Amino acid sequence: MSHAIGTIPAVALAIAVISWALLGGSARPDVPYLIFLRPITVLCLMAILLSRSDIEWGRVKTPLILLGLFALVMVLQLIPLPPALWQSFGGPPRFSPVLVEPGQKLPWRPLSVTPDGTWNSLVALLVPATMLAGYAALSERQRRFLLPALLLLVIASAVFGVAQAASGKYSPLYYYRFMHLGLPDGFFANRNHHAALLATSLPMLRVWTLLPTRNQGAARSRNALALCVGALILLVGLVTGSRSGLAMMLVGLLGAFFVRPQLPGARLPAKYRVAIVAAIILCIVAVVAVALLNERAIAIDRLMGINIEEKEARIRTLPVLIEVIKQTFPFGTGFGSFVPVYQIYEPDSLLDFSYLNNAHNDLIELTITGGILALLVLLSFVIWWGRASFLAFFRASGFSADTALRRAAVFGVAILFLASMTDYPLRTPLMSGVFALFCAWLADRSGSFHHRHGHSA
Repeated sequence: MSHAIGTIPAVALAIAVISWALLGGSARPDVPYLIFLRPITVLCLMAILLSRSDIEWGRVKTPLILLGLFALVMVLQLIPLPPALWQSFGGPPRFSPVLVEPGQKLPWRPLSVTPDGTWNSLVALLVPATMLAGYAALSERQRRFLLPALLLLVIASAVFGVAQAASGKYSPLYYYRFMHLGLPDGFFANRNHHAALLATSLPMLRVWTLLPTRNQGAARSRNALALCVGALILLVGLVTGSRSGLAMMLVGLLGAFFVRPQLPGARLPAKYRVAIVAAIILCIVAVVAVALLNERAIAIDRLMGINIEEKEARIRTLPVLIEVIKQTFPFGTGFGSFVPVYQIYEPDSLLDFSYLNNAHNDLIELTITGGILALLVLLSFVIWWGRASFLAFFRASGFSADTALRRAAVFGVAILFLASMTDYPLRTPLMSGVFALFCAWLADRSGSFHHRHGHSA
């Protein structure tokens, strides 16, 4: 009976992750799939919390506190304030006329100019909260399966993306309303987000090759499989057409090396090492050549563009965003309020048939919507991540699979942070769950693999 109860958190977390993968690839608040995703997430979270009374919260203490602080900022933005206090704290005068009819007094209002958007942002935190709670509730043996499960998720997204691209622009596999038709978006509605996920998997793939195995033969077979998976990830990343994704791939490759700075074939004779390196180079050249010949390397074409300012409306909006910050700092306009707030400040020269659904720079958007309180929480996170990174690379007591996992998590967080400077991957439920898993690995000093023995690469 106790064994059956012990499997409940694992099953609940698995159901939650599958729902995030299939339904949580978009950052838009009006995606109809959220009607199913959020109840499933709540039920899974309740199952995790109610199934065990001895959840090891200490393993995820710091990221859980930081997540709670972000939630607290949103709650504070939803508290109604007297008109004078609201205006002095952050209600810009240009917002006031639209709140009441002429001649009437201003009502009590929260700091958020769009409370419904802030409520939506608050509810969205259920996904990382479920991941952290699930991680803390798993047994040590169950936590060992999280890494291969994450890699399987990435492989499934990559293969699904290949199927999308192969089946044409009008394939039913593009099940989000706004997708890059004809390109491998995978489980996401945005190719940049898919490319970021692929990049984070490269350091994780290296960790997988370092896990203990039964014998050297199994280790060699695993390394060969890892090379094939890595080639698939790099190819799909190239075909996504994401320029930021290409940059993140390079960071991911660096992360894969620095997880343990040695070549897998370091103990092989020189002629075999040369053959392996030559084969890898030929594979990369072949992948790029095939992509170019099939006119699928859109990312390379985009990188060769000269007049970026004409092609990227984001650059033209930057002065407007800076003006919004000047007008709304230090308390912000409320999480989830970016679109209506930006439209108030948007000049006629930038009006066209499209609209800016996010700032495409989460630091700027966080400053606009969250204000100084959100920035302080972010600064606290960066300090914690920096300290955890230092411990993982310079204060590790000997190398182990757990050390490798924490180092890979360092790069996973870094990749998603860098990707957030040009996009908004962490606003998707799927990526927020993956990000929470990286944070859990960074925070957990007890480890998951330290009792395992065998051969490693």
